[in-house]
Amino acid sequence: MRPEPKILILEHPENRNTLTSLLESIGVEVVRVADGATATETTGQDRFSIAVLTGRVSVTEAGKLAEIFRSQEKNKNLSTIYVTGNDTVDFDSLDESAHGHPYFLLKPNYPDMLLRDVAHFVKLDQQQLELEDLRKRSLEECEELKARLKKNEDQVELLAMLSWIISDAQDLQSALELTMKQVCRITGWCMGEAWVQNVNESALKRCSVWSRDHPGLETFISQSSDLQFEMGVGLPGRAWSIRNPLWIKDLEADESFSRKSSAREAGLKTAMVFPILSEKEVPAVFSFFDFESALVNPDIIGIVATVTAQLGNLLRWKMTRESLGRVQSGIREQAALLDKTQDAIIQEDLEERIIFWNRGAERLYGWTSQEAVGVRFEQLSTRDRSPVLRIARQSAMENGHWSGELAQRGKDEKTLIVHSRLTLIRDDEGALTSLLFVNTDVSDKKRIEEKLQKIDRMKTLGSLAGGIAHDLNNALAPILMATERLKERLSTSEDRNYLQIIGNNLDRAINVTNQFLTFSRDRKGKKMTLNPKHLISDLLKVIQESFSKSIIVKSHIVKDFRYLNGDDAQIHQVLLNCCLNAQEAMPGGGGLLLSIENIMVDENFEFSSPEAIPGPYLVIEIRDEGCGIPSEHLEEIFDPFFTTKENENGIGLGLSSSLGIIRNHGGFLNVQSEVNKGTSIRIYLPALKNRVIPTLPEEGKMPHGEGELVLVVEDEDDIREMLGEILISSGYKVLLAVDGTEAVKLYAENPAEIKLVITDIMMPQMDGMILTRTLKKLNPDLDMIISTAFEGGKLSEKKFDELDRMDVKTILKKPYHNSELLIAVDRLLHHSRSACLEVDT
Repeated sequence: MRPEPKILILEHPENRNTLTSLLESIGVEVVRVADGATATETTGQDRFSIAVLTGRVSVTEAGKLAEIFRSQEKNKNLSTIYVTGNDTVDFDSLDESAHGHPYFLLKPNYPDMLLRDVAHFVKLDQQQLELEDLRKRSLEECEELKARLKKNEDQVELLAMLSWIISDAQDLQSALELTMKQVCRITGWCMGEAWVQNVNESALKRCSVWSRDHPGLETFISQSSDLQFEMGVGLPGRAWSIRNPLWIKDLEADESFSRKSSAREAGLKTAMVFPILSEKEVPAVFSFFDFESALVNPDIIGIVATVTAQLGNLLRWKMTRESLGRVQSGIREQAALLDKTQDAIIQEDLEERIIFWNRGAERLYGWTSQEAVGVRFEQLSTRDRSPVLRIARQSAMENGHWSGELAQRGKDEKTLIVHSRLTLIRDDEGALTSLLFVNTDVSDKKRIEEKLQKIDRMKTLGSLAGGIAHDLNNALAPILMATERLKERLSTSEDRNYLQIIGNNLDRAINVTNQFLTFSRDRKGKKMTLNPKHLISDLLKVIQESFSKSIIVKSHIVKDFRYLNGDDAQIHQVLLNCCLNAQEAMPGGGGLLLSIENIMVDENFEFSSPEAIPGPYLVIEIRDEGCGIPSEHLEEIFDPFFTTKENENGIGLGLSSSLGIIRNHGGFLNVQSEVNKGTSIRIYLPALKNRVIPTLPEEGKMPHGEGELVLVVEDEDDIREMLGEILISSGYKVLLAVDGTEAVKLYAENPAEIKLVITDIMMPQMDGMILTRTLKKLNPDLDMIISTAFEGGKLSEKKFDELDRMDVKTILKKPYHNSELLIAVDRLLHHSRSACLEVDT
């Protein structure tokens, strides 16, 4: 569970209560200390989001404390704010590169700035925690993958080792004993027995036994030396009869186990029995035991059963005393087992020439065994001259083994990243005979890691873009209001033309900030009635300003188009992503058509998806004249991380996320493409049966108040003053408050007179959400308008839902036109519907 934000304050005792109350008002936990030593001890024991240091310590000591804080493991990302009233401190002389260098604030205007900066650093701290959570999950996934790789490596090692052990065995008994010992070593079982048919093949007798050094096993082993089991009798006889492995979890509960007494004394609880099959015969049976009760392990059964099956094939050749050539052929059959693994298993002689190349190597690199055997790997891939491979061989020669990642090339010249394990193979005399490579393809894992890093960077960039847009919107809001007020007052056409130029460029700036907000938004959007013509118009503006002039854009919109209910930012994101794909498909230029039409979908509709609900739909088509999409890729374009861009350029999430957005809106997509002729993407979205057309009053006929008292709460001075002037000039009385605390005081003094409250959502001291909750408790019927400069991450879906529950449905996104403000106020106070028109379609 992620820790809640916690702030450390180092302040004089008589001032700490004031500073603590100030910071606790924004919902964070505050820990107070009186000196630097206590601060260092406290941060060493607990984690903090921010440390606030005041003139209680010097600026030099503040810098040292900040460095000490961030040297502690729990607070390595701690941000430090130093608040001082001494404006003569030479900050420029401080070492800016010092680790943990604090952020400085000057009194006496620091409270608002402190709360702003604390909120900023708390947000950064929470984002850092989210990033650490993501990294932790990625590391856990990597560890899981490593565990699977290790498991596969152990299995391959066992199979490879047994292949050589069995091939070198002189007779049946030695082959059984060596195999049994290696199986116990890999699985951890405490002992094993090998049973073979007696002379007349009427029963099984024990020919070999291996056990760990344990006193309790001696009696069990000695008492079993003369036993024989007929077919179907005892555990060995049952495995002989059914020709399948047996896993006995509890020996005491098994009726066919005749050695219960001696097994109980030895402490044996679990048995595993494996018949060794050779065509239709069972020449031998393995029985293994362990001290712990264990549930059936399919992996162990699978690998040991495979080993025993291959051992049976080899024993067939051993027992029939075939020629050495036939024995070698049996060894190759044993080696064929390695072809079943997905890993590339390659064996080289001492001259680095390939002598074994399994099917996994064929699949991974592309060369067949006939092409690879007898040549060096560097000769296969003429472009592969990696020094790492030479270093790996040298390290294996010195240490007996090596493991690590190699960048190699296959037959198609594509780069592969493999996790390689290199082991030396020696003969009975210990002489080195060959080198064994086990290579696992981890290219996809590496690509996914790189794409996750790109996603992290995109999230960071999105947060930065949202912050910039928030500040720009707050700066543009009073300019837009003042421009419109001046337009009402100025009479000469020349002055009005100048204001029109200013207004046009303001609209451009607002469009840019809206694009920032669209880019930074990562929440589920608030759906509203949308005019699709406006969506296309906004998209055309983006294309005209950012796309190459060689791309000719046209649009076609039917006259009686239907309206939509959806999130404008998300649909804009889908349309922009499709247009960006179209641009990349036309590097030399071409035509791009955007069109809108109405359509009815029923069960007979050609392109309808199973999720489509019959009814009216609006179809938005993006058609380009680009290179097109090959038919073999059409089924994959909606898969996450699939991309056709060269050099891994792109993260492959565009169409996948677009499809998710369209489905969340109840719609579906249809893509048609032909190579060298172009691509058409048709987006089907459910349309409204009744559409709502927003309308504005005629110039000079804006809604007018009747002297109602309106409380305006806004921390931006210019915006607050302009709002007051606009409302007063439109017939309203106004009270102005700089934050939520002052607003509550003003409302408490005028509860009956105040008819409407207009509040910003993000403010120091008490923000708009807390203010709304407070006022709604005092008067649930009070009309309120929420204003925000950052609709993205700040105004989350959770806050939207809470505002709905409090019956606050009017939200104005800064910067807004004066007319939007006056219409919203008029609707709430006079219940006017003059600003919208419902049309039955």
